[in-house]
Amino acid sequence: MTEQTRTFNIDGMTCAACVRAVEHAIEKSPNVSEVRVNLVENTATVVSHANTDVDIESEVSQLVKNAGYAVVEKQDQNHEHNTSIWKTPTGWALILTLPIVVLSMFVTHFPLRQELVGVLTAVVVFGFGREFFVNAWKQVKHGSANMDTLVALGTGTAFFASVAVMLFGEDTLVQGHNYFESAAVIVALVLLGRYLEHNARRRTSGAIQMLMGRLPNSASLVNEQGQVTQVRVDDIQVGDRILVKSGNVVPIDGIVESGSAWIDESMLTGESIPVEKTVGDKAVAGSACTNGTVHITVTGVGDETNIAKIAEFIRRAQSTKAPVQKLADTIASYFVPIVLVIALVTAALWYALGGQMGGQIALVTGIAVLVIACPCALGLATPTALIAGLGKAAEEGILIRDAEALEHLAAVKTIVFDKTGTLTVGKPNVVGVDNVREFTAFETAVIATIEQKIEHPIAECVHAHFAELQQSSSALKEVPEIELHVEHGSGVSSVVNSVQFRIGNLSLMEKYGIDTSVFEKTKKQSPHTLVFVAIDEEMVAVLEVGDELKETTTRAIHWIQEQGIEVQILSGDREPVVKHIAERLNIDIFHAQVVPEEKATVVQTIASKKRVAMVGDGINDAPALVSAHVGIAMGRGSDIAIESAGIIIPSSDLAKIAQAIVLGKRTKKVIHSNLAWAFAYNVAGIPLAAGVLYPFTGWLLNPMFAGAAMAFSSVSVVLNSLRLRGSISDRFSS
Repeated sequence: MTEQTRTFNIDGMTCAACVRAVEHAIEKSPNVSEVRVNLVENTATVVSHANTDVDIESEVSQLVKNAGYAVVEKQDQNHEHNTSIWKTPTGWALILTLPIVVLSMFVTHFPLRQELVGVLTAVVVFGFGREFFVNAWKQVKHGSANMDTLVALGTGTAFFASVAVMLFGEDTLVQGHNYFESAAVIVALVLLGRYLEHNARRRTSGAIQMLMGRLPNSASLVNEQGQVTQVRVDDIQVGDRILVKSGNVVPIDGIVESGSAWIDESMLTGESIPVEKTVGDKAVAGSACTNGTVHITVTGVGDETNIAKIAEFIRRAQSTKAPVQKLADTIASYFVPIVLVIALVTAALWYALGGQMGGQIALVTGIAVLVIACPCALGLATPTALIAGLGKAAEEGILIRDAEALEHLAAVKTIVFDKTGTLTVGKPNVVGVDNVREFTAFETAVIATIEQKIEHPIAECVHAHFAELQQSSSALKEVPEIELHVEHGSGVSSVVNSVQFRIGNLSLMEKYGIDTSVFEKTKKQSPHTLVFVAIDEEMVAVLEVGDELKETTTRAIHWIQEQGIEVQILSGDREPVVKHIAERLNIDIFHAQVVPEEKATVVQTIASKKRVAMVGDGINDAPALVSAHVGIAMGRGSDIAIESAGIIIPSSDLAKIAQAIVLGKRTKKVIHSNLAWAFAYNVAGIPLAAGVLYPFTGWLLNPMFAGAAMAFSSVSVVLNSLRLRGSISDRFSS
């Protein structure tokens, strides 16, 4: 059955309990197969069956509304971010709270002091803190509770108890003490915590905005007459021609039609070194032209550009949940009701057992429990770390499909690498030459010319080798028109100026009775493809054609092994070739001559014993990528390999795998420290707020400090997650 994925913007979520409530509400729809709610982004990603008879958007909106929340249009994210704190309810609440604290605690003789404090507190609590009470009432109407319920109950109780003291004096449950300042300070601090938390959360999810922010609003359109005009990027169509000069950012995806330029593609690959683009090369939106000028034919606009697809890839990954987060969400969903019961029991016990101070202690402890127990930190612990980690990965040129892939990567014990195109460049080169004698300039030019006429990868690299060896350009002028005799599967023969040239494999030499015993050692020991060169039936040289290791392969494999991770090679190539690569990289276990359908079986066998990652780039690697706990596709590989993988390295740089492992471990560590802090905070904070130390020390946790601690808890979790924005390249290089 066909499925559709939509993302909804949710208003009113404040804690992990909200996340669980929204998920449960949407899951009630029989048309929904999966729901992922993100507290950091305030979104719900819904996977639904493509039922034409159901308006899924209206259905989800109604279900969310029934749960006490709302589906809203995407808001201007920059507005709130750029607004000064002093122009928000948070700023005004802080300003008014200052005189409330001064009048309540330091200025005891002031006309109508209590009345003035009460009015100012009412403005702070029910004016600037109005959202707490509105949201709490919504929850009550739908039979649920969240963080706003706790804050509203705590501050509301403190305010109305204080009003009772002001009106009736000591003839109240709290014996003449009022808590106006506590109510105001709690609201101001919780608002401040949310403001700081919001800004910090924006920084964790800034990768997408930074990525899309690279795109220019206009482009230089070239018409059929060659005239250039500035147009909006939105008006460009596929097939149009645009001009990109030095200093410009490429606005769309396209193919270079003419010219050449050096293009910085760091936004895609994480590599800061520009790449030369010439006729026929691809240019991607968001890359920067550092030198040169090119005309580009447009191949992709809007959502079809590579950068837009990457942004959507990151967005979807950030909305996924790691397994550990699901446990936290489940706990949080039960947490608020339990806290309400604890607060009520705490207040009742102290009122009954506290003697003359019973009413005052009951109020203080009840409010403190309600305020300090907010599960915000618990709800933010995992998503903020994941969003920061996934965003950092994108900055480094590492695309991670979902949170589970990142978590699995941190626990990988074995990494299995495909050889060709993954460990190696994937393009044959002449890696060794064994000569009986040196070639003359004429012979070099003839061989280069012969090989240039043959359409074969090995012929191309042999041509490149001899073209580089040419001692003078004049030698080419001496080469007459060449007639080739191609021996399919063996090589080529040609007579030039009465000189016989034969270039090919061993069977070609044997066919013409040419003695190759002079290269017997090379024939037996070389792990590479051998190309023999005979001139006038005399063996002159043998070339070893091999696929060289990538520049970063040795260092990356060495680093991975240093981390205690086992490395294996899985290849369909001949055993001597695979063995040669394994020995060069100090890899003990390798699998050679493995057909594509058997690759998955090998990976499954390893996966049954330990956590394994598979790295590949070809169509034949796709089943193995799916069979591993984590599939890693090198970005220049096939589309099917990329679709089968959980992690994509667009640059095909193996160093990025090492960096991804570092990031995975760091992210997992931050998640665990966040959760440890959140759980420890609530486990320790609630008993303190409930007055467990009062019988021994006479000390009670002031509700104001409970509010400050609650705000600090959430902010500290987000700030801890922001540590993931630090460099991971340094750790790899060390």
